[in-house]
Amino acid sequence: MNKKSKARLMAILTMLSLVGCKENEVQVEPAESTIIEIIEPETIETTESTIETEPVETEFVDMNGVYYPSSTYSKVNGCAFANEDIKMYSSCNSDRFLVDYIPKYQTMQLLYMDLYHSFVIYNGKVGYVDNSTLTYLPDDYIEVDISDQKVKVVDDNETVLYCDVVTGKPGMDTNVGYTEVLSKTYDRPMVGPGYRLDVEYCIAFNESEECFHDNRNRSEFGGEIYITNGSHGCVNMKLEDVKVLDEHSEVGTKVITHK
Repeated sequence: MNKKSKARLMAILTMLSLVGCKENEVQVEPAESTIIEIIEPETIETTESTIETEPVETEFVDMNGVYYPSSTYSKVNGCAFANEDIKMYSSCNSDRFLVDYIPKYQTMQLLYMDLYHSFVIYNGKVGYVDNSTLTYLPDDYIEVDISDQKVKVVDDNETVLYCDVVTGKPGMDTNVGYTEVLSKTYDRPMVGPGYRLDVEYCIAFNESEECFHDNRNRSEFGGEIYITNGSHGCVNMKLEDVKVLDEHSEVGTKVITHK
């Protein structure tokens, strides 16, 4: 392999080790590959946004049993979520093996795609999924991870907030699903059976009237607090965090919530 080919391969491997919808890192070992003819860039239309693509410059590279895309695939920059429980495979060939299961509403980073399959990163692993099982996220969205007790705010494909939160306690769990910001109100009381809480920000994101809001009565967020001292379904946030969420969202901004 000449120096130019090695440099291109290492650039691709470096990119793959850094991206991810979650704060996961894929560990890969460099492997030999063959540079092949570059295909023309293409644009893939989705219901939410246009996925911009770039040509792939390497042939299949075998890394820990998972084959990386060939020139029939294009690079992409975006995220998606599973619209059903799906399986992630090592390749699209008949001798493929199962890499992982991806539950409904879980998010993943898109790395490459063609008309039928996407090569994605999920839970620190890479593999192939069927495009028909994915819903592509727009450039601006909010992600609520109940299991990790995190909220991520993405604006123009850039993460502008990743913070600890407290979601609904068992029996009053925060609803999972794909929704959107429905309304924004400020400096108001949150009132329910046996409680009243005055908040500065209240950003409703589903028909159950669950909101992102500050909670001055909490000094700690994240971890397993929600199990013993969770909310009534809303997403409790630090005041400075919900302020950022408010600044980078509007009515109609998509919200994906999952466990």
